[in-house]
Amino acid sequence: RIGYSYAKGIAHTTQLPLVEVPTLKLWASTYPQGKQTIMPVVDARRGDIYTALYEISDSLLKEIKPPQIIPINNIAEFTSTAVTVLGAGESLKQELTEYLPEGSEVILSPLPVPHPAVFARLATEAFERQLFSDSSECEPRYMRPFQGIM
Repeated sequence: RIGYSYAKGIAHTTQLPLVEVPTLKLWASTYPQGKQTIMPVVDARRGDIYTALYEISDSLLKEIKPPQIIPINNIAEFTSTAVTVLGAGESLKQELTEYLPEGSEVILSPLPVPHPAVFARLATEAFERQLFSDSSECEPRYMRPFQGIM
């Protein structure tokens, strides 16, 4: 959130172009190749995951289902085909495995976050394709609304 706000502020004040790299797309891009559907996940807590579905087509990552929060026990409703899950930690892997379609696999990352080179590649691709965001209107996408204590 801090990095997003910082980049947005710099782009806005300097009138430089801004490109956004969604977290789930970033995780999905860490999978080097494959024909299987890619399902990046982020633990959304409370028995939920933040996820989307992607496929690699012509060396490009194609979004099949947009990012959304789903209960872990509803994965079968989200996808009925085998998937390659990325971004899950060891504890989440055990929970997911119970609900994943047959033939699915969970690949644990050796890093807690995707490598910065993957982020740089996605940002460069978006820049070259001129997929710019309006720095005065773009907002980070939060998984859930903030529920503070008052």
